[in-house]
This record gives sequence, C-alpha cells and structure tokens, in this order.
Amino acid sequence: MRQTLANIRDVLAALGGQMQDVISLVHYATDIDAFMQTGDVRNTFFAEPYPVTTTLQIERLYRPDLLIEIAAIAEIPLARLRTASRRTCAGRRAFVTPRARLPESTRR
Repeated sequence: MRQTLANIRDVLAALGGQMQDVISLVHYATDIDAFMQTGDVRNTFFAEPYPVTTTLQIERLYRPDLLIEIAAIAEIPLARLRTASRRTCAGRRAFVTPRARLPESTRR
C-alpha cells in the first residue's frame, strides 16, 4: 500500500499536483482483510477532506504477485499543471486531460 500511494504521489508531483488534488480512489485488493489494516498508511498520504473511495475485493490482479492496485483521479489546478517527462513517470501510467472549471452558475 505504501509503495502504491508513493507512486501516485510521485506521478502527481511530476505533473505539478499534490495528494490533496486526488478527488477519487478505487482500490482493487486481493485480500480485503489485509487491506482494511492499512488505514494508518493511507492517513500518512491523505488528510481531510479525504477523496471519495471505493474498495473492491477481487480474485487476482493481472500480475499475480501484486496484492493491490489503486486507480486515482486528481484535479490539478491549471496554474500548477505541467507536462511530465517520460523519465519522471517511467513505468507509471498518467492520463492528463486539462480542462477549465465551469463557472459556478453553469454547474448542476
């Protein structure tokens, strides 16, 4: 868990983001009981308000030696957003869709 969250933090940093920019997490865990014991680890990476979180127990991951996979969605302010080099994010996936926030009056 600690290494997975550190990887997310590193990718965010390469893009100009921070862990507080994470708005949603999906945890795919092969052992839900073991996962539930990692709350203290998560608390070292996140503070209130916590991201919306979904946790699913699955039979196995694509790589059978892994115990957890985490999908994170972050909203990095455009003023901080930067393009990451391939070297900085090597071996990690990051999908970046820059977009401007809609004015408050147009939101539903």
